[in-house]
Amino acid sequence: MFETFQEYSLALELLRRRARISIIHRETGISKEVLRTAYKKLYGCSPSSGALKYSTRGLTRTNRSYKETTLFAFCYHKVDKLSQASSIQKIIQAFDIYSQTDSSRQLNFSAAWVIAKDIASKSVELSLCKNCGSPVLLNARESNIDKCGICKAKVTA
Repeated sequence: MFETFQEYSLALELLRRRARISIIHRETGISKEVLRTAYKKLYGCSPSSGALKYSTRGLTRTNRSYKETTLFAFCYHKVDKLSQASSIQKIIQAFDIYSQTDSSRQLNFSAAWVIAKDIASKSVELSLCKNCGSPVLLNARESNIDKCGICKAKVTA
């Protein structure tokens, strides 16, 4: 397979954000071996191994992680509505905005990618709390009880 300049450029953007190799491979088609070598050259260590969490529900086990996930989802929703870029470029833009919101952020790019894919497939949905107006990510928790992270009111679509 012959990769293009755009694919290598995208791979570098994703490597800079420390995306998982499996995500970069999926988005660019560049071999995992080439990507692992590039990661080692950039960071001086091997990329993370292990399974990628493939659902937003796996990322929202604590209240803090739920709030961070919701914040990224809100950023992604805004970018998705305003940008004509490709899906992966929208995720990059939203992640960069999210990253600027708080220096103590815990969500990494790979988790952001999973959340954006779940939003696009409509398995999770961003809504606004009718009580306080805060964004709420519906169907994102194992409990299936969607409550506002701010005022604790129950939220429905």
